[in-house]
Amino acid sequence: MILDFSQAWATDPTMTDEMVADWRQVIDELEGLAPPGRAVGYWGLSMGTLLGLPLVAAEPRITACVLGLAGLTGPTTDRLEHDAPSVRCPTMFLLQWDDELFNRESSLLLFDALGAADKQLLATPGRHSAVPTESFLRSATFLVERLSRPAAAS
Repeated sequence: MILDFSQAWATDPTMTDEMVADWRQVIDELEGLAPPGRAVGYWGLSMGTLLGLPLVAAEPRITACVLGLAGLTGPTTDRLEHDAPSVRCPTMFLLQWDDELFNRESSLLLFDALGAADKQLLATPGRHSAVPTESFLRSATFLVERLSRPAAAS
């Protein structure tokens, strides 16, 4: 599956931009349904980071995010390296210490590249798909707390 994704990514340079445009359209539509001033967050791991980090970097309405299980390796390296400094909203980054898809060095490089002043790294032992329940709960709490803050405090 990773090989198929890598080949698709490498042969379609517009894939990420199209995904970002689609998600921004969704936010536009939802914004019309929600009460004014409603906070928008993003939560995406692994593929959700590979495609979502560029969205968070481009979308100022996203005021907090959870990313992780990704790193600066493979066909997404240049895009993530370019977009990561533009991620300025509060960010929690999950890392699996024994991740077989993204080694910890590449994941730490991506975390370090994030431009957010308020960023947290949550590292736990285990392989890529072995994220413990506690990490999911802590990331959800982080997101809720940051989205609950007044806009000026984010």
